[in-house]
Amino acid sequence: MKLSTLIYFVAIIFFSSCKKNSIDETDHNFRIEVIAGNNQSDTIGQVLADSVKIRALMGNYAFPKAKIKVVQPGCAYTKEDILLTNNDGIVSFSWQLNGGIGDQALKLFLLDSLNNVLDSAIAEAKGLFFERCWLPADCIPVSASPQSIVELADGTILSGLGKLYRSNNNGYAWHPHQTYPNQFLTYKVVTYGRHVVTLNNTNIQHSSDNGQTWVSASNLQGSTLDITNTGKLFLSTISGVYMSTDFGQNWTNISTIAHGLGYSAYYLDFCELTNGRIYAVNDRHELWISPDGGNTWTSSFVNDNVSAFVDNDDVYIGKNGLNQGELYRMKKNETSWTLICSFPNIGSQAANITHISKVNDSFYFLVSGYGLIKTPDFISFQNLRPYPIETYLITKSNTAIVAGAGFNIGQIVYNTNP
Repeated sequence: MKLSTLIYFVAIIFFSSCKKNSIDETDHNFRIEVIAGNNQSDTIGQVLADSVKIRALMGNYAFPKAKIKVVQPGCAYTKEDILLTNNDGIVSFSWQLNGGIGDQALKLFLLDSLNNVLDSAIAEAKGLFFERCWLPADCIPVSASPQSIVELADGTILSGLGKLYRSNNNGYAWHPHQTYPNQFLTYKVVTYGRHVVTLNNTNIQHSSDNGQTWVSASNLQGSTLDITNTGKLFLSTISGVYMSTDFGQNWTNISTIAHGLGYSAYYLDFCELTNGRIYAVNDRHELWISPDGGNTWTSSFVNDNVSAFVDNDDVYIGKNGLNQGELYRMKKNETSWTLICSFPNIGSQAANITHISKVNDSFYFLVSGYGLIKTPDFISFQNLRPYPIETYLITKSNTAIVAGAGFNIGQIVYNTNP
């Protein structure tokens, strides 16, 4: 036999034996299975202790570089991830539970190169509820950016999350407001008694019946909308600051008479005393005071102020000190400010004190670098939620707190027993 012929037959035998041990790509018995991490339980919003491991098979062999689509259905949106298996046909997925209490499921799909489904499977878990901890709210849009969270007189909580959303169960689950015009992108919500006023991308909407019915109050547009404890509305716009005493039907440009109040800045924390004196701060850390119900204004504590709050005619001002965040108070009928607490700056993070509120006999406020602070007396302090936490919090009572916990990430957290 010639040498060339011998080599040919040897090659045929060699490649035939190799083919028996390789994957037969004509075998269309594609399968996907969960091999670890199924049927776990943990607190809602937590990442499960064990990763979910998924294996893809082609016939009886591992399917390397297989495309796996992981779908986590949610109340307000569905989250999808595309993963590729390793050389053993296995891929791991870290499963963070959503805000749904009870049974949750991951839908798993094995896809071909054209994204056709070859096979599917389901991984399951149970979301548990625990008191005395922060939990993620359910049904929040994925791109939501909460800029205000308010409570109505009937206990309903509202927030502008792109559309206007509501919660009737202390912040656990959120749904689009049923009667609000859904064509508007709503950012800011304020309330006074049964009145609700919203700032959206087109106009200002007003409801006089706890949000049951709505009317267009004005076509003014601005960056911030605020309301005092007497019902005065203040709107910061590129053309100045406007005030309304009839929930947006009529507006006065107070910049023209406010001695500089209306230059390019936005104003917030408008708070009013019973004698008509109003305090406000702006994004340039200036404190502005009106002695006559908002008609004329003068500045004080220039360039250090970050927040204002009034409680029973006691005025609280958060200031950005040189090395610490400071909270000052001027009691009713007093004329001087007293430093009542301070928090040292943490590195380059200024310990600004903002979003002050009072519920029952306790005060709540945010301290940058620290978190959400609760105090009954400004002597003892409890950090309810460590930094970072975003702004726009509401304290409903001593047994429920709702807070916006992220900007443009679609998250609100709540705590029913802080």
